Amino acid sequence: MSRHTNVRSQPHNDDAERAMLGAVFVDGNALADVRAIVAAEDIYREPHRHIFRAMCALADEGVEVDAITVGDKLHALGLLDAVGGMGFVMKLAHETASAANVEHYATITKRTDTLRRLIATTADINDLAYSNPSDFVGFLASAEEELLGIIRDSVGASFRHIREAAKDAVEKISLRQNGEQTGMPIPWPELEEQLGSIEPGDLTVVAVSYTHLTLPTIYSV
Repeated sequence: MSRHTNVRSQPHNDDAERAMLGAVFVDGNALADVRAIVAAEDIYREPHRHIFRAMCALADEGVEVDAITVGDKLHALGLLDAVGGMGFVMKLAHETASAANVEHYATITKRTDTLRRLIATTADINDLAYSNPSDFVGFLASAEEELLGIIRDSVGASFRHIREAAKDAVEKISLRQNGEQTGMPIPWPELEEQLGSIEPGDLTVVAVSYTHLTLPTIYSV
């Protein structure tokens, strides 16, 4: 499906993109934090994308990222004029005073890209729906997968489809019924009989009356 539509102005935040790039100029180590959130394709303005790609290329080559090295890399790629020349690179390098909020700038940039992708994808789904597709089930499955792909990319690996989670839950229940351990054991047999075990990601709150436990046991809990 198409990535961008041009019917109306797409969601974007030029200030966040510029501040994000400026923060990397302030502290080259911030680039790793940005790359964990944003890919070059997520950046709206083409000059900003070119500069970000140049930064990433320099970092991958083990070269320190600063205005001079980025300008030189853009020149080598034939893109320096496309971004507005060395004057724009120097201006960008001095616009941001600190790299403290770089992850916030990157998150804003990622969020607006997600909105653009949703606009483009739902527009395509809308067009296909109006065409009255012959393979109705296939159309629904394709539309679902497109939207889920955007969600996964936006929220990261923590997102799982309910079918996957349900399948894992059924498998764990089956293992427990067969007497197999599926998580971290609990050192108190009566409590383990009630809770089973502690699984990764679980938040288990146990309320007790301190009068029924010795002080060392409370400390252990």
